[in-house]
Amino acid sequence: MDMYAKFGCSEKASAIFEKNEACNVVSMDPMIANLAQNGAESEAFRLFIEMQKNGECSNAFTIVNLLAACSRVASLNMGKHIHTWSIHRSLMSDLFVSNALIDTYAKCGKLSLALNIFDRSEKDDVSCNTLIVGHSQWGLPKLSMMPFTGCLSACANLSASKQGKEIHGVFRRLLSTLHFLDNSLLDLYSKGGMLDTASKIFNRIAQKDVASWNTMVLGYGMHGQLDVAFELFDLMKDDGVDCDHVSCIEVLSACSHGGLVERGKKYFQMLAQNIKPQQMHYACMVIFLGVLVHCLNLLK
Repeated sequence: MDMYAKFGCSEKASAIFEKNEACNVVSMDPMIANLAQNGAESEAFRLFIEMQKNGECSNAFTIVNLLAACSRVASLNMGKHIHTWSIHRSLMSDLFVSNALIDTYAKCGKLSLALNIFDRSEKDDVSCNTLIVGHSQWGLPKLSMMPFTGCLSACANLSASKQGKEIHGVFRRLLSTLHFLDNSLLDLYSKGGMLDTASKIFNRIAQKDVASWNTMVLGYGMHGQLDVAFELFDLMKDDGVDCDHVSCIEVLSACSHGGLVERGKKYFQMLAQNIKPQQMHYACMVIFLGVLVHCLNLLK
């Protein structure tokens, strides 16, 4: 049965399968997967429905193969059916299943559904690439670029600079006119240590908001260039941009990493005049000063 299915002989494989009275999930899952992989999509779908009626449960591997079959034949209804079944069987936490669903909806032209899965699921570079390809295939009006902030953020958090650069390159012309994506690009390149590229993007932004400044301060701070981080923080104030709670954490953390006690105290007092310090700001100072006391005790 497995041999016939793998060689694309779906009718012979099905005939053997039908004669096997001991068919259960152990034999049905491989059969469905093989049919789905070898161009017998309709037969794979039929067996899956039959399996459900018998109360059997497919595994994630079979679901991924079924969704790939849905993508090939653009079977939106079956894709939705499998999606619903996957939710009931708690398979949506499986990265391969969620990526396969993104691909199915994207191939069927249902980009909003693909984005919904993307936003709710664990992400990797495959998730981002699948979404990009889907948008490319169905056209890319400017409003549909909004979801790519999520792609860029995912690449930044995964340290997937290569994939992020590919996104940037593919959509460079559109990105140059869509400033809401600039902060996502700053996040990508600064977290990836590509500070020169981040700086070029930052300098071209006509109206920098607090998120733009915060991202650059964090980027230089986390990569040990504290002088540049402090300079940017001071320039933010000179530019008339008000600091927020994130700004406070970032500059205090930079002072802590550099052991700059007096500068840390000065920034804390200055920031306390503009915003109400929260528990996390006090905690940052306590840790900062606590480490200093510990170091002094060690020196003694």
